[in-house]
Amino acid sequence: MGWHKPRDYHILLFRGTPVGYFRAHVEGWHLFVNEALVSGKVHLPALLDAIESLGGGKWICLDSTTFTHEAKDLLRERGFDVIPNSHRVLMAASLAGEARLDAVVRTCESGRYSSHNGDMF
Repeated sequence: MGWHKPRDYHILLFRGTPVGYFRAHVEGWHLFVNEALVSGKVHLPALLDAIESLGGGKWICLDSTTFTHEAKDLLRERGFDVIPNSHRVLMAASLAGEARLDAVVRTCESGRYSSHNGDMF
């Protein structure tokens, strides 16, 4: 659907066989990873190595995925803080300088509006 760029996807190979992947992109001063998966726990350190390498010293933000749950101890060993929740929000304001509730209601009732889990638009 064009939401994500193909260059953001990284495949982890072991002896030429895909064993995991992650999707990462830079947002300002940090590397944001919201998809990460390995076929077995043995590959967790290699996937984290790849993410850290791509980060190049930037702050790394790993979204809540099966990877962050499976690698919780490894993440703590490497100095990551594991926070059980995260929140991103869409902020909007009228370009005309007036904020009106009916404009927000019209947007939410539009057939083009989509809300996933109530927090992603």
